[in-house]
Amino acid sequence: MLGLEEATKVFGHGFATVRSQVSPREYVCLGRLSAIRDVPGIRKVDKRNPEVIAVGLTPNEILAELKSRIEGRYFLCFIAGMVGETLKTKNELKLFGFRALRSEPFFVREVGNEPAFEQPLVIRQVLTQDDLDRIRRTSGKKGLLLEQLHKESPTHRIFVAIENDEAVGYVTSVPTFNNMNWVSSLYVANSYRRRGIGAALMKTMLANDSHHGVKNSVLVSSRQGARLYPKLGYEQIGTLHMFSPPKPRT
Repeated sequence: MLGLEEATKVFGHGFATVRSQVSPREYVCLGRLSAIRDVPGIRKVDKRNPEVIAVGLTPNEILAELKSRIEGRYFLCFIAGMVGETLKTKNELKLFGFRALRSEPFFVREVGNEPAFEQPLVIRQVLTQDDLDRIRRTSGKKGLLLEQLHKESPTHRIFVAIENDEAVGYVTSVPTFNNMNWVSSLYVANSYRRRGIGAALMKTMLANDSHHGVKNSVLVSSRQGARLYPKLGYEQIGTLHMFSPPKPRT
């Protein structure tokens, strides 16, 4: 089973790729921290705050690293394992002035010979502009270009569920490194939920991942998704806690 630190790197690389649809982002190591940030020198205005990632550090160690390596505004992603003093760490960060934004379960899964299954409706890989436009009409998802899906090594592989010639759900697999993929954006339209479409999308994606030699799949989950993913073979190895930093003193 993939460990928390290696899974965090998959998250970093995958999320940087997803956030690069408007302008390039990169995943970099900064001492004992890591960060997802705008590629330096490209975005001249409206620069986005970096997401700073901390794994296996105490609040005091996080503060010391932030002070020495991070300038300006940022968001802090504290990733905790399934054991340890997670609640104590969260409370200590709050005492230092950090504001908790949300927490999301962190899952991993080994990918192998995926079993065949019966699809509840048409599910296919997005390889045409028509399917990409269907997803945009359904969810408002923008930014991806068809050429990003058609490359010899595509930055994204998207799978769409179709009913009545319209998209009712989709999921994205993002290649990172060492045959490990990041799962982005599992979405099913409200009126089509509880029909097994989300599970079918995931199974289709995992079968395709296996075909492409992927060995591990990593994702963070909403509360609703946290009930689905264990049924598909994913195991929770931690939780991602996001914080906004203390307000500057005036």
